[in-house]
Amino acid sequence: MDCDRHGGAYADKWRKVLADEIVYGASWILSDLPDSAGAAYTSLAQQEAAGALDPVILTYDPTCILNWKTDDYGNVLWAVLKVQTFESELLGATKIRDCWYLYTPHEVVAYAVVYDTGAVASAKDKEALLVPGYPRRHALSDEARVPLRRCQAPEGMWFGNRVMLPLLKHLNMENALDWQILQSSLAMLAVFGPYDDTPTMSEVSWLHFPDKETRAEWIEPEGKAMETHRARLAELREDIYRSCYLIDQARSNKATPAAQSGISKEQDKAPSKDAQEGFGDNLRTDMQGVLDDVLTIRGYVDIQADVRGFDFSDKGGAEDVEFISAIRSENVQSDTFDKELQKKLIRIPLSDANPAVFAAIDKEIDAAPTKSEIDALAAQQQQAAFAQSLAGYTT
Repeated sequence: MDCDRHGGAYADKWRKVLADEIVYGASWILSDLPDSAGAAYTSLAQQEAAGALDPVILTYDPTCILNWKTDDYGNVLWAVLKVQTFESELLGATKIRDCWYLYTPHEVVAYAVVYDTGAVASAKDKEALLVPGYPRRHALSDEARVPLRRCQAPEGMWFGNRVMLPLLKHLNMENALDWQILQSSLAMLAVFGPYDDTPTMSEVSWLHFPDKETRAEWIEPEGKAMETHRARLAELREDIYRSCYLIDQARSNKATPAAQSGISKEQDKAPSKDAQEGFGDNLRTDMQGVLDDVLTIRGYVDIQADVRGFDFSDKGGAEDVEFISAIRSENVQSDTFDKELQKKLIRIPLSDANPAVFAAIDKEIDAAPTKSEIDALAAQQQQAAFAQSLAGYTT
């Protein structure tokens, strides 16, 4: 699916969104129609064939959104988007083009400035001019909505904020350790005792000591500081992985046999699965919201988007189904208990369904006849059939 007119797939866009949420804590998605300023279409079919009515989906990290405002429900009221591109000419100089897009619920306005790559400082003195064809209506002007969505990760899932300082410490410690190892590998020659001759530096040489008390030795660091550095690097590495809920990768290869058991490895994976579940819940909701925007732009009001997947929890298996079925066969005298078991049963094969789907199924289960009502209806039918057969004998 080419969703950006550059061959980009829809799934690739969400890989970028996930990476932005991990690094920056949020990501922005723009769903708008392609800029067709200056194009003259003689019919709707020609406009359709040119792809002018196909929405373009683009992703931006938070550094591109200079300012924005939302209402009490999180809906974007307006936003300023900055896009920087490079314009190259054949055998010519490369210029930089900065463009600012101001999105409001009804229109978008664009201002741009162009300057040479070596004159970044002078760009501040230039005035940004209105781009031809702007202001114009955007794809959601009829809906009075800004075509930008902010996808934000929960505070605990913003890994970039949590591990930035430990990563900087790890980088500095590793550079210091490399420098120490380099210095220790270049041992220094030391001469002890009387020695008046000037040594000659060469690849192959020798030293002559006329005095018996004179000796030469190579000196190098003892290595105590390097051992401390190695221990500290291991601690930082473990802290970084633990901050990202990757307990199994935080372990060293010197783990004890108890820590190498299958149960321990399964337990180590539990936090990472919970983190993946959190990201999956966010992605499903945001992906469905963007698809709803695309359907609205195209005018498909009868189609509803339903995004599944990104479910990494331990799903129930055949044992859970058999267990629930066995409980239902025990004939517990509670219709509410039986309906709750049915609701739990349908969540095993549909673990990645949307909340709206579960709500619809739960509503159907609540509206359906209870087990006691079904038994009473069967008893009435049986009595009616017996009465009908008895009436035949009496006749």
